[in-house]
Amino acid sequence: MTGVASHRENGGATEVSIRGLGPYLSSTVVNGRAATNGSGDRSVNFSQFPSELMNKLAVFKTQDASQIEGGVAGQIQLETIKPLDFGKRRIQFEAKGNVNPDQLDQKDTMAGDIGYRLTGSYTDQFQTEAGEFGLSIGIQRSDISQPEAEARQTGPTSNSRPACLISNGNYPTLLDGDGEDITGFSNNPDRDDDCDDVNGDRDLGMVPPGFDVDVEGADTQLLNGSGVDSGIPFVFAPSQRHYRQNDTHDVRDAFFGAFQWRPNDRLDINVDMQWSERTQSELRNDLTFNGGRRNDTSLNIGPGGSTTTLDSLIYTDTGAILRAITDNTIEVQGGDYERKETYTGGGITLAYEVSDRLRVSADLGYSNTERTEWAKEFRIQSNISPVIEYDRRNGSVPVYRLYDEEFDVNDHSLYVDRLRVRVDNDVKRDNTIRSARFDVDYDLDSEFFTTFEAGVRWSDQDYLELPGGSDSGDPYSSSSGRFSFEIEDNTDLTINNRQVVDGDGTASTGLASSWVDIIASTNSACRTEFPEGNSFFSSQRSGDLVTNIADDGTVLSSTNSWATFDAACVAEMSIASLNAIMDEINLAIADRGDVDDPLSLLSSDIPGLSRINTGTIDVEEVTTALYAMTGYETSVGGFPVSGNFGVRIIQTEVEATGYRPELTVTESGGVFSISEGNLEAVSQKHDYTKVLPSATAIVELTDDKLLRFGIFRAMSRPDPADMGFGRSINVIGDDEDATSLEALITGITASGNPSIDPLMSWNYDAGIEWYPNDDSILALSAYYKTFQGGFANVIANETYVLNGQDVQFPVAVQQTSDEESSLFGIEVTAAHRFSYLPGYLSGLGTKISYNYADSDFEFEDSRYGDLYTTQLDGTVVQTHEGIIDPGGLPGLSENTLSAQLYYQIGELDMQVNYKYRDSYFQPFVSDGTRLRYIGEVGVWEARASYNLTDNIRLTAEAINLTSEPKEQFAFVSDDLYEVNDYGPRIFFGARARF
Repeated sequence: MTGVASHRENGGATEVSIRGLGPYLSSTVVNGRAATNGSGDRSVNFSQFPSELMNKLAVFKTQDASQIEGGVAGQIQLETIKPLDFGKRRIQFEAKGNVNPDQLDQKDTMAGDIGYRLTGSYTDQFQTEAGEFGLSIGIQRSDISQPEAEARQTGPTSNSRPACLISNGNYPTLLDGDGEDITGFSNNPDRDDDCDDVNGDRDLGMVPPGFDVDVEGADTQLLNGSGVDSGIPFVFAPSQRHYRQNDTHDVRDAFFGAFQWRPNDRLDINVDMQWSERTQSELRNDLTFNGGRRNDTSLNIGPGGSTTTLDSLIYTDTGAILRAITDNTIEVQGGDYERKETYTGGGITLAYEVSDRLRVSADLGYSNTERTEWAKEFRIQSNISPVIEYDRRNGSVPVYRLYDEEFDVNDHSLYVDRLRVRVDNDVKRDNTIRSARFDVDYDLDSEFFTTFEAGVRWSDQDYLELPGGSDSGDPYSSSSGRFSFEIEDNTDLTINNRQVVDGDGTASTGLASSWVDIIASTNSACRTEFPEGNSFFSSQRSGDLVTNIADDGTVLSSTNSWATFDAACVAEMSIASLNAIMDEINLAIADRGDVDDPLSLLSSDIPGLSRINTGTIDVEEVTTALYAMTGYETSVGGFPVSGNFGVRIIQTEVEATGYRPELTVTESGGVFSISEGNLEAVSQKHDYTKVLPSATAIVELTDDKLLRFGIFRAMSRPDPADMGFGRSINVIGDDEDATSLEALITGITASGNPSIDPLMSWNYDAGIEWYPNDDSILALSAYYKTFQGGFANVIANETYVLNGQDVQFPVAVQQTSDEESSLFGIEVTAAHRFSYLPGYLSGLGTKISYNYADSDFEFEDSRYGDLYTTQLDGTVVQTHEGIIDPGGLPGLSENTLSAQLYYQIGELDMQVNYKYRDSYFQPFVSDGTRLRYIGEVGVWEARASYNLTDNIRLTAEAINLTSEPKEQFAFVSDDLYEVNDYGPRIFFGARARF
């Protein structure tokens, strides 16, 4: 479809972009009802819906008043079959096999070498005394692999990818009183530490009260009219770089059903339901190179002597590192990961024809998605620290060269110095929409107006997200969804990120290092063979990935594999081993522990999640919409003109519930103190009303030429995950006093804003279509959109009850601004079949579609972009001067292209497709305020089918024929931080239809 492109995850399309705009600006409905997902946004995960069980997919790029709001870019409509409307009996079976060449290179995989997809459906109609009945049932079982090779780095959502300054004594603001660099990359021998470390307060002279003078990495705060580090060069330095090998397994079960009853010619009752459960499993094997932020001033790299990290740095003007050399450790990481997502949806629709001109209908709908994610992960490290050279100058997949000390990454026995295990329950999301609507459709007896439609829709969306996967800091509780421990060869023992035993002791037990032995015993018991031999990343590299080089420059060894371990074995065996010596550990705690109480037995089970958590997102959104629309037909200048115009009015009410500590205030002699108690639920409400007019017109210039025009106002609501009411409250210390209630709280950090408003837009479409014959189309469209609003940080007053009094505190939250921006685009579609050619050549045909879009919308990165704050009085104040360019509209690709060459003759149908999409900004779900770019990509696909008989059809399909990888960039468009290679995917099968 012209202007429609996909976002790839795990080698397949998961989200759809319309006219270069991301899923945030689109809407998707299933059987006319809004559908949920498990991501926390408003997109729909199309991989949950088997295409074999869908009856229709339509894309509306111009919205009218009858459609559910949300489609700034357009609306995608999915429909399942209505058995009576289908009108005939059909029994269908389909079996597809799946072979992924990259999967064949792996040994002993979860999914095996060949996957499958089995689909069966039955549709029939029955005539009884009670009327006509129709039944449709479809089931599917899909069991496939999704091989993926990755080259990764620490991403932009954490603080472990700072913009490190290139200091080297050249900038006065980076020097201490002795003229030495206090931060950044430098050849100063005293700077042998991480490049973002600050070795002392900056000497900035007079600074405003509360000004942070110890910012790690580049400081963009405004001071005296410019950013503190304005004009100083920088590079983005990740703390770790990895290769990841994945063994994947993707299982989906689905059931779709429909029951339709027509007791008479006027009443139609339809009941439909959809259920789909998808489980994605991954066994992850990582080779990790530490110390990406290190600044080393003496590095032995063989011939030519030594160098420094700064002297070896090669980077782009935007701060993307192409080459770097550091001295640090290497480790192996692994994980056993599972995501389960279950979708349940359906509804009942009643349509009644009151008269030949009046029809009424009612619908009740339900949609629910539940998603859970858990993982068992480990890291096992060597203390050997070779000189590590990172180099991606010659391709998107980097290579590593090791100097000074030979380190065989395939030698399991080297990884015996440090072991960390995490058992994570990462998240649980529950997203539910209940809806009802009533519609009236009346045929008007008028020469101009043809129909009148009106209706009301009500929906109630409940979104609940329970966070996990973080350390509680309490060795006796895993209340934050994680149990973890770490053993170091110096005998330090840490549980849940809290040290419980510190180093060697003198206890008479003589057990100072007994738990350290668990590293070696677990290593020995849980070793595995690298699954892919020498084929890892074979389609993306020209040489070997890791090379050891001697002092004289001789290549000692090179490899494309590394030592791997069974993650479940590591977690379960090491925890069992700790439990076996728990009495001895508790004796050590009593002798020299950092905690007071003994530990109980540890568990490798997935920990539970609690709703009562400061990170919980609990949002209810109630929507009531009214619409009225009339169709018309007329003639202008002798040309027939038809279309519709109408208006939709939407009332939205939002209530978000969060959890924060109960605050207890005491007063003595006018002096206040405060203490925090148990978490309590608090709520905030917000509402808004929007009016969305729309109008369309179709002009029939001739029998084969049409003009189309459209104008409509649209809205895109914020994602449910962005409307939480989570708040972190900083109070004065135990030894501090305050003379007012306001002074008790020193700061409040918000994670979400229930009062954020929708993004509004006016949209204008115009197009011309020419159908010169039955085999051809040429269409040209232009569209223009103006957006009323962007995204900005504002200061809002929030009320807190202290000592029985309501006290207001300023809180920085994200809100839709009053800024205006625009988007312009054109679409071209051309299709032609060469049916006039002689003989077999008459089956040739082609189709090409192209979309161009350009916008001046700007999205500033929350860490390194320009930042502004709107004060309580409405004044806009800039607080930070950005060092990187802003992103654009989420999902916006300037150019998208789809081209197809097909051959259809007799029972044979063949296609070759090419799909191209420009780079685009794709926000993270976990932190939508940081910039991430998806690189441009062009993918080749091929399909073929042959009707063996009237009932039997053979099919074959190949996706991503040339193994084009997905490339992801952090902060700027050339800082490549992740490459995902999925390889080709091949499907073959047969369909029997009766």
